[in-house]
Amino acid sequence: MPLTKSGISKSIWALREKDFDEFNNRVNEFFSIAYPGFSVVATEYPVIYLRDDRRARRR
Repeated sequence: MPLTKSGISKSIWALREKDFDEFNNRVNEFFSIAYPGFSVVATEYPVIYLRDDRRARRR
């Protein structure tokens, strides 16, 4: 299944080096609002890779 690519602000990326747990929390919080039904699969500056889980929930 292909992944969706998206991005986040530089201020959130800056957290990755300072506080990785907070970075993960902010990324997951952002995408739960911006892309409901998608899961963060990987982060590779400057891209966030998302998996579409909406179909899996309908079954």
